[in-house]
Amino acid sequence: MSRLEQLIDILLNPGYNSRYRSAKSSRTCLICASAAREFSDQWAKLEYEVSALCQRCQDEYLRGK
Repeated sequence: MSRLEQLIDILLNPGYNSRYRSAKSSRTCLICASAAREFSDQWAKLEYEVSALCQRCQDEYLRGK
């Protein structure tokens, strides 16, 4: 399964809304549950506000690093 397919599965999971709210309220990552406090730039911070993905997961899932 590709990274994109994994991300789509997470987003389509019936528990997504609950996981998203929990991640945002605790400033953690929706995917890996790590702290989401340090970001590479303002765009990455904004991406967290939208997706609740930490910098590492943004790099892995969204930027293909």
